[in-house]
Amino acid sequence: METIVILVCYNGKWVTSKKMCKYEGGDSKGLIVPRTIKFAELLDLCIRLIVVGWVILQLPLLKAMK
Repeated sequence: METIVILVCYNGKWVTSKKMCKYEGGDSKGLIVPRTIKFAELLDLCIRLIVVGWVILQLPLLKAMK
């Protein structure tokens, strides 16, 4: 199966300067997916990845609040 690598960046911002764009801050996750993946499947995978990251981030905060 042929695969591709996709880098998902979130919780940051795009900054443009001198005809260049770069992503600053935030988090990023790498995905290895089959080349035949449909857009809807990729979108669902990205959403689940970000939500899981958010839940993991929130767990220490919830423990500290108890």
